[in-house]
Amino acid sequence: MNLTYSMALSQDSQTICAMIGKVFGEFVAPGYEQKGVDTFLDYAEASAMAKRLESDSHFGFTSKDENRIAGYIEVRGNEHISLMFVDKEYHIKGICRELFGLAKSECLIRNPELKQISVNSSPYAVTVYERLGFSAIDVEQEKNGIRFVPMSVNV
Repeated sequence: MNLTYSMALSQDSQTICAMIGKVFGEFVAPGYEQKGVDTFLDYAEASAMAKRLESDSHFGFTSKDENRIAGYIEVRGNEHISLMFVDKEYHIKGICRELFGLAKSECLIRNPELKQISVNSSPYAVTVYERLGFSAIDVEQEKNGIRFVPMSVNV
């Protein structure tokens, strides 16, 4: 395993979204109704991601093993994690921690006054975010079929 980390490029969106779709389908989708699955897959669609990455409002980082996407994080508005997924084969290898560290550093470069980073975690990922220092700030909620726990961490 030879992991490298870099800023995500819009031309990588197809392979990033393929990995996200696979992981989502295995770990998150079973806890959602069809409306939530559809809502998520619309957001995690390659052309939509490419547009976000080309805008000033989002950025992302990838973790690659050779040319294979091992993990991805995307941040909206320099303060909210909108996506963080790691391929099953790469779970428990510190990839989330590394991706979050890169994203947090980039957020602080772009907004030195930043105090917190937030995420709407899927119920499946709550423990992952807790290990990164996040705490729930409200109870589990549902919007457009997406179940999530609002969480934040001080930076």
